[in-house]
Amino acid sequence: MWKGRSGSRCLAALVLLGLGALKAQATVVLDWSAHLSDAWTAANSYSRTYALSGGLGNVTIAFTGSTSQFSSGYPIVDQFGSGGFASPQDAGLDVDMDLTSRANSVTLTYTFDKPGGVRNLGFWIADVDRSGSSWQDRLTFSAALAAGGSITPTLTPRVSANYSISGGTITATNATSVASSSSNGNVFVYFPGAISSFTMVYDNGASAGSNPSEQYITLHSLAVLPEPSTVAFALWGLGTLALARRRFRLK
Repeated sequence: MWKGRSGSRCLAALVLLGLGALKAQATVVLDWSAHLSDAWTAANSYSRTYALSGGLGNVTIAFTGSTSQFSSGYPIVDQFGSGGFASPQDAGLDVDMDLTSRANSVTLTYTFDKPGGVRNLGFWIADVDRSGSSWQDRLTFSAALAAGGSITPTLTPRVSANYSISGGTITATNATSVASSSSNGNVFVYFPGAISSFTMVYDNGASAGSNPSEQYITLHSLAVLPEPSTVAFALWGLGTLALARRRFRLK
C-alpha cells in the first residue's frame, strides 16, 4: 500500500464537495486543515473536542477498542494529498494501525452536543482498500437519531466494483491496494436526518490474515449537505484534481 506523509444543480453541488469548495450548496463544519498536528494519545484518552461552525455546537471524537495497536504517532491530523484532494482540502484525521488479530478493531465515535442533533452530515474517507491477505479494510457505521432510534448511513464508493456493502458495513474486496493519493479508494459517508452521534468500527474482513499487516485510512472534513439527493453525485470531479505534493512510502 502506498502511503503519503507529512448537468444538474445537485451534480454541481457535490462536484464542489469533492473539490472542497463547499459554499452555497454544502457547508464544511469541521475543517481538519485548521487542526494540523493535533494528535490523540493514551495520555488524553484518545479523545478530542472541536467546535463546529454554523452554530452547530461541539463534537467530541474518541477512539476506543484496540488503541494499543495504533502505529506510532497515530492517530493524528495531517495533510499530504490523501484521496486525491488538492491542498488544503487533503487534510484529514489519519488512522494507522497494526492489529495483531483479525478479531481486533478500533471504534471511532463522534458525539454532538447540539440539542436536536446535527442534520445531513457527510464526509469522505480515503484509502479504503485491501492488499491480498495482508489486510482488508472494513468499516461499519451506525448512528443515533436525536429524536430516538438509529440510522445507517448511505455509503457511496467512488469505484463501486472495489467494495461490498451490507447495511452500514463496507468492505474492500479488490485485492490490489490503492495509493493514498488516489481517489479510487474514496468512500462518501452520508447520514440523512438529525443525529446525536455516530460510530465507525475499523477492522478487517474475512480475507485478511490472522495477523493483518499495517493498514491506514483518512477521514476528511465534516460537512452539512442541503438535500439527500445530492449524495448520489458525491463522487465525481475528483479524477482531475492536482495534488499539492506527492511523497510516498510503501507499506
